[in-house]
Amino acid sequence: MTPDPTETSGWQATATQAEALLTVTDLSTAYLGDREPVRAVRDVSFELRRSEVLGVVGHSGCGKTTLAMSLLRLVKPPGKITAGDVDFDGEKLFRRPRARMSGIRGVRMSLIPQAAMNVLDPLRTARASVAEIITAHRDTSRSAARERAGALLGSVGLSQDRFDAYPHELSGGMRQRVVTAMALVNEPVLVIADEPVTGLDVIVQAQILELLSELRARDALSILFISHDLGAVAKLADRIMVMEAGRVVELGPTDQVICAPVHPYTRRLVAATPRLDAPAAPPGPSNGPAPGAPDRVDAPLLRLVDVRKHFSGGHRLHRRKAVVKAVDGVSLNVAPGEIVGIIGESGSGKSTVARLILGLIRPDRGQVVFDGSDIARLPENRLREMRRSMHLVFQDPYDSLSPKMRVRELVGEPLVIHGSVGGGGLHDRVLEALEETDLRPAIEFAERYPNELSGGQRQRVALARALVLRPRLIVADEPTSMLDVPLRAGLLATMRSLRSRHGVTFVFITHDLALARIFCDRVAVMFRGQIVELGPTDRIIAAPGHPYTEALLTAARDLRPVVAASGHDQARGPLDDAATGCCYRSRCPAANDICAQAPTLRAVEEARSVACHMVEPTQQGQPAGTGADRTHQPEVD
Repeated sequence: MTPDPTETSGWQATATQAEALLTVTDLSTAYLGDREPVRAVRDVSFELRRSEVLGVVGHSGCGKTTLAMSLLRLVKPPGKITAGDVDFDGEKLFRRPRARMSGIRGVRMSLIPQAAMNVLDPLRTARASVAEIITAHRDTSRSAARERAGALLGSVGLSQDRFDAYPHELSGGMRQRVVTAMALVNEPVLVIADEPVTGLDVIVQAQILELLSELRARDALSILFISHDLGAVAKLADRIMVMEAGRVVELGPTDQVICAPVHPYTRRLVAATPRLDAPAAPPGPSNGPAPGAPDRVDAPLLRLVDVRKHFSGGHRLHRRKAVVKAVDGVSLNVAPGEIVGIIGESGSGKSTVARLILGLIRPDRGQVVFDGSDIARLPENRLREMRRSMHLVFQDPYDSLSPKMRVRELVGEPLVIHGSVGGGGLHDRVLEALEETDLRPAIEFAERYPNELSGGQRQRVALARALVLRPRLIVADEPTSMLDVPLRAGLLATMRSLRSRHGVTFVFITHDLALARIFCDRVAVMFRGQIVELGPTDRIIAAPGHPYTEALLTAARDLRPVVAASGHDQARGPLDDAATGCCYRSRCPAANDICAQAPTLRAVEEARSVACHMVEPTQQGQPAGTGADRTHQPEVD
């Protein structure tokens, strides 16, 4: 039996046997095979009190999900629970016949799985998905099940007009609410939430965390909250359990684990978590501007001028859907060697801007000018040639790399497509790109397949693939959102180093202002297809000018607990697709009559612009307060 981490770390557990709903003792789970068994969970012991939220954190592969599956007795071969005991509400779970686990699983103990899109049946509506679980566990009529399903969906904050929508018609936050409702069907006393906010933007993350907090208070739920994101766990959990290599290395009250971590791994985890209140990184070889890069955008490498891209909503049941204004009048300049972040929630138009920049789609109006040439007007052969100078790094490294190709083939493929080099030259360039992205020894990584790499290594392969053509511009679309905190920090350091050594220009698309703060020179904040604020990253974070930027900051991934009445509930407000005027006015608490007119992005101080009637221009270093100056000026970069 391993020492109790609550004792070795100096913390005393506050749960007692009398209070405990769940008691886990010396639990071990291994994956058996031809080689030595992989011990995914090693001698884990802890208690979970009634109505408590216990956060479980650690990097990918540390055993968090295997722990959850072990508690539910859902470990699939070649996995096997090899030792330990689990006492749940007074019953020894491992002594219960497996066939009788259905009386526990999904009834008194339920799971909110990660990746809601993969859990929901694409052919069933939200209401039908919940009703199916009700009829599986209860002897009830179809109409009664549908009625209760609607009540459950309403209780988790899904609007009634979305009850009969299919998964692809729901946003990420809405899908997560549906999965949460499915977990609550049988009124469980314990919910295991496995990475419920991974990949969601910060506004939706805050909503889901607040929902879980409300459900805990309303239904006296106990929650085992599993995540690799220490910031998300810190907002919700009463206590935090840190796992490394299958073991619990630290366990204690949230504020103590965050503010005074004892174990070296916990210290590294806390230090690697991006924080908005941390000092800005000092200038240095890895984060300073590229040699010769201008401080101002006087000679932009990339220029977007009043770019618009709308998509037809199509038809459903003979009703025409509204046009989606994905990008609606965006103007932006990016200097050589600059890192510009594009920030906003899901659906704000960030990824559409990326596709427009790369010429993957053509704008309905406006110009996308790269190195003096308007991409939107180039013939296909010229556009293909220009793409040698720009490249895209996708969000999900698991989907962006072919599992049938070796790393050397994946990285070398752009060289083959563009006919840049061949033979030994191609091999040398591939190894050089792998070295540049810290995949060492390169000769060994070159022969591996993607399934033999970690998430961080896969994303470095994607970056090496982008770098091999020696592009001038890399567009990185949420490249860190699927990665653990330490892996994020390492990838960003590599990208900064590439900027410093080669003068690579980055357009960094993210929903996370804390990440943007440590990586980007400037940020453009987007909402509903428009840039609502633009300027130097530190100044925008220190004193946001637009109310939407302020809402993003409130919801940002920071080491602070959820506050139910945060004063920023406007981030949750409904959006009126038919509304005219300011794109944010249906959410904005300060909206008034003038907001019926659409504001223009205008200069409020040097190198900073805001699209809000309430912000007056000033020369004093930050935007002034409420005002209604309607003399709009062109964007100033």
